[in-house]
Amino acid sequence: SLNIVTDPFFSATDTAEIFDLATNTWSPAAPMPEPRDHPGVVALDGLVYVVGGFAGDFLARATVFVYDPAADEWGSVAPLPEARGAGVAVALDGRIYHLGGTSPAGSARRETFVYEPATDSWSRGADMPTAREHLVAVVADGAAYAIGGRVGVATAVNERYDPVTDLWTTRAPMPTARSAMSAAAVGDRIVVAGGEVPMLFAVNEIYDPLTDTWTCQEPMALARHGAYAVALDDGVMVPAGGTIQGVAPSAYADVFFPGPSLVLDGACPGAASVSIAGVGPGGDLAVLAAAAEGSFTIPSGLPCAGTTLALAAPVSLMTTATADDAGRLARDLTLPPAACGRVLQVLDLGTCRPGNLATAGATAEGRR
Repeated sequence: SLNIVTDPFFSATDTAEIFDLATNTWSPAAPMPEPRDHPGVVALDGLVYVVGGFAGDFLARATVFVYDPAADEWGSVAPLPEARGAGVAVALDGRIYHLGGTSPAGSARRETFVYEPATDSWSRGADMPTAREHLVAVVADGAAYAIGGRVGVATAVNERYDPVTDLWTTRAPMPTARSAMSAAAVGDRIVVAGGEVPMLFAVNEIYDPLTDTWTCQEPMALARHGAYAVALDDGVMVPAGGTIQGVAPSAYADVFFPGPSLVLDGACPGAASVSIAGVGPGGDLAVLAAAAEGSFTIPSGLPCAGTTLALAAPVSLMTTATADDAGRLARDLTLPPAACGRVLQVLDLGTCRPGNLATAGATAEGRR
């Protein structure tokens, strides 16, 4: 089940609700000890921690509440060393890391606070390079990635924290600067959807830590901000969220299943490299091409019949291939003059999910 702490319109709430994946139903849980909004929320060892946050007054709190879904009971553990609101929490190597947020004075912070459940105590980790609040953080490849957020204006910054070395490094920024997004890891990639500032966003961008690259996939059906995303086996669930910048909470919930990521770099015509991720382990894939973007439904009698591609007819098959056990494929190739300007899309032949678009000869900013 998924345990969701919700926030109402311009206020704080003690409401907690549980979603059962097996029955696709919601049910009420025991209320929190005190109302909160903008907390960091994270699950660790079967418990849900609600870290810091505001109480409807935009004044940061240091409290940490803990929910036990087996007993439907709330408790408290050691508070944060300093009060924070609009920060983010992740679980990594048996510890909880709280990153950024705002102080009681309202200033954006860069501190990393580390909670050790065995001793019920907090310590300091290395500060983030960039102070910010309303950011997201996701664990992938044994590290925490702190992405986006804002200090007055939104940022696209992407910073990686290694808990072993206690060091931060700067990685490729998001294509779209924003804050209050929904983010979760699916396999070895990170999905970052929606958000706000300077507008409400439906954009859905996927980060690949292995190649340090971003791609853009199908946007959210309903643009939202301020919703926690929950990782499923092969997708991301985004419950609730605001539908107007800064306000308008909703009860809307949906699930996104990412398709493959395609990164094509190099000259056209000339030497280039292709990197594909997010295919089923050892799965088959097809690379398709067209002269322009559009909408094309694969006809009956062909693999993945009925799947709609973001390509304009006529669509041609460039190649088929098999991914490795990690669902990846990397190749060097030579692009002929006839390929230049062609729009490419990868199709996972196992799931029939199409991926992002890439244009032969375009820069990294041309991936979408």
